[in-house]
Amino acid sequence: MERSRYHYRVMPTAVSEVMDGMRALVDTKFVNQKDRVRLIREIDHVQIEADSKALVLALGNLLENALKYAPKETVATVRTGMADGRAVFEVIDQGPGIEAKERKRIFRRFYQSDSHLSRGHGGCGLGLNIVKHVMSAHGCHIRLDSAPGKGSRFYFELKVVA
Repeated sequence: MERSRYHYRVMPTAVSEVMDGMRALVDTKFVNQKDRVRLIREIDHVQIEADSKALVLALGNLLENALKYAPKETVATVRTGMADGRAVFEVIDQGPGIEAKERKRIFRRFYQSDSHLSRGHGGCGLGLNIVKHVMSAHGCHIRLDSAPGKGSRFYFELKVVA
């Protein structure tokens, strides 16, 4: 992605296509955790300019982190909605939250938190960096609302196609 070898196919896409991709991902990759995932589809009919496969990859990375770091009895939510005329995609967890000093670094390539929460979970620190690249290719930014002990909300907004 950094070397521009991945070619995004950004085109008018129904939000339902992205969320159908998320359902398929949950049914395959997260099959043993399906009861911990909630998909809320409020704007299936809305059209956006997007590469649906890339958005599913990004949302899947966010969901994987949400399931990995949150307590096993909690649910992670992938939700679509509208705000100020834009389509909003968000992944919300009930995990431990992210400290302010960590929020500035987590999107860096190969960055992994030193906290006890990240130890033993595997990974190589690329998931959130991939999300950042996908968002950049779509002309938007990944945003984060989080506080220690309060969970996290990762979200991005895309322009709606008229």
